[in-house]
Amino acid sequence: LLGQANRIWEDQGYLVRGVALSGKAAQGLEQESQISSQTLHSLFKELDKGRLQLDAQTVLVVDEAGMVGSRKMARLVDEAEQSGAKLVLIGDVKQLQPIDAGQAFGAISKVIGTVELSEIRRQKQEVERQIVQDFASGNAKQALFSLAAEGRLHVDRNGLDSQKRAADAAVADRVAGKDSVLLAGTRYEVRILNEMARHEARRNGLNEK
Repeated sequence: LLGQANRIWEDQGYLVRGVALSGKAAQGLEQESQISSQTLHSLFKELDKGRLQLDAQTVLVVDEAGMVGSRKMARLVDEAEQSGAKLVLIGDVKQLQPIDAGQAFGAISKVIGTVELSEIRRQKQEVERQIVQDFASGNAKQALFSLAAEGRLHVDRNGLDSQKRAADAAVADRVAGKDSVLLAGTRYEVRILNEMARHEARRNGLNEK
């Protein structure tokens, strides 16, 4: 969607810049929308040093705006107001909250309103769309039941069985040429998972270090 918006803005003569709180998010925004993007910190640094000037022909797209604290958001709004730039905030108030003080994105949304995207495109199957809707609406219990019914969630009687299943599944993905990620809550569990996965990999003829 932002890729389409970017093309429309550029056709109208606007210079579109993307910003996000983290470098990873800025990189993702640029890759997916072709909007030249940077971190908020680097944007403010360029503005402070005079290396960047915003004006009425600038569109500033802020991705993951819900994670931007009130002080940083206040500066963004001030910069846009003083320069005449258009400020576009993209985010979800139900996702991760700011590490800094305040919930500026939620407050702004309540005052000026929002345009909400409700049609799910990423998930192709209806059952997958419903699972996403259940999680988004807070009905996590039903979403987890649906995942289990689809064979995508497994609950074991003890941690050792769960770790073995996870390690075996990760190696099976490697054998099939797929990528997978193993997640654990502690470093001790990570070490156990690594040892199990390496053992299973060697058993399958993979040369894992």
